Amino acid sequence: MSAANHDIGESKGTECFEEDSSYYDSEDSSSEEEDVEVEEKEEEEEDVLVVAGCKACLMYFMVPKLVDECPKCAAQLLHFDRPHSGCP
Repeated sequence: MSAANHDIGESKGTECFEEDSSYYDSEDSSSEEEDVEVEEKEEEEEDVLVVAGCKACLMYFMVPKLVDECPKCAAQLLHFDRPHSGCP
């Protein structure tokens, strides 16, 4: 009987260990999911189109948010989505 009890104890110990490891695996996967969400949000910000005007061409363009140069003449664009401290 002691051998049978010993086998039961081993299987319980193994089950507990497996449950604990799956708990830690789920924690790791949730932190990985958060990293993926942050990366996706950054990529979305790069893909967002905003209105910008070129003082040299006197034209308006829809350009990705991170683009600072006019697609036509390469002059600096004036982005209308950014606050300007010099405006009253």
